[in-house]
Amino acid sequence: MRPAAGAAPAADALLSVARAWLPEQAVPSAVRIVDGFPLDANGKVDRAELLRRESAQDIGSGAAATDGAGSDEATAGERLVLGTVRDLLARPQTTLADNFTAVGGTSLAAARLLAAIQRESGCGCAPRTAAPGRPAGGGGPGRRPARGPDVRGA
Repeated sequence: MRPAAGAAPAADALLSVARAWLPEQAVPSAVRIVDGFPLDANGKVDRAELLRRESAQDIGSGAAATDGAGSDEATAGERLVLGTVRDLLARPQTTLADNFTAVGGTSLAAARLLAAIQRESGCGCAPRTAAPGRPAGGGGPGRRPARGPDVRGA
C-alpha cells in the first residue's frame, strides 16, 4: 500500500486494521514499512533481498538474536527447535517466547520442522497416535467407529 501524501502510518496500526478486516489466516504475521521494494531480474519483488535488508537492519540496531530464555535456561531440545525454526524461517531474531505462526510459520514449515527435528535428534513424531484405551484413527467421544458396507434393507 502507499500512504497518502504526508501520512506516516505505524506498522502496529496497520496490523490492527488488518486484523479487524481480514480473516485470521489472511492477516500477515508482521508489517514492515519500507521505502520501496527491491526487484529481481524478472521485475518481481526480491523477497530474499528484503530478508537480507531486515537482518542487516536488526544487526545494525543492535537487536542480536537470543534464544529467548537465556542460554543456561534453554534445554538442548529447546535449542534444537529454536535453531531449526530460525533456519527454516530465515529469522535469526526469533526467540523461544515467539509464536511460530506469528513469526511466519506455516503448516508446510511445521512439517519441515518436524522432519528436521527427527533427522537431527533421531526422535520421530507420529502424526496421530492413540491415547491409552482409545483406538487409533480418531475414535473418541461423539465419534462412531468405522463400519463396513451398509446392509440395511438387504
